[in-house]
Amino acid sequence: MKTHLRVLAIVVFILVIGCGTASAYSKTNMQSVVIEIDGTPRMVSTDKETVGELLADLDNNIDINYILNGAEESDPIEAMMNISLTSITEKTVAVTKEIPFETIQRPNPKMAIGTQKVVQEGKNGVSSSISKEIYHGKELIETKFVEEKISTPVQNKIVEYGTTGIIHG
Repeated sequence: MKTHLRVLAIVVFILVIGCGTASAYSKTNMQSVVIEIDGTPRMVSTDKETVGELLADLDNNIDINYILNGAEESDPIEAMMNISLTSITEKTVAVTKEIPFETIQRPNPKMAIGTQKVVQEGKNGVSSSISKEIYHGKELIETKFVEEKISTPVQNKIVEYGTTGIIHG
């Protein structure tokens, strides 16, 4: 019987030490916080004390730039606190447009008056305008011009006309 009591005492001692050890490692100051990114809420649990500490921790897990709305980074975290973030995104936009050719008239003294000849056919050119659009959430905030590129140059049409007064007939 003494053996059974000793075994029972050892089991109880192990359980007490084990439970005490487990509770020593548990986080008791965890709080649930609602983080809303561009209107989409997400519930997170955190042991951080300030909004700034929580956001620094989130920076390691999410790959977006954002603006903090309606709170300061120094604000303390409170249970069921709502933190609103607006994402900042940049989009590169290329707009292609056609450049019309011009018709150039050139006098030719070797040609008779009233005659003309197309020396070179015209071809329209193509240019691309590249800009950067900056969005806060889904709202376009700013458009910055980056560069204009001509991908296909214009080839003007050249027409020669006669300037000689004698018409052979």
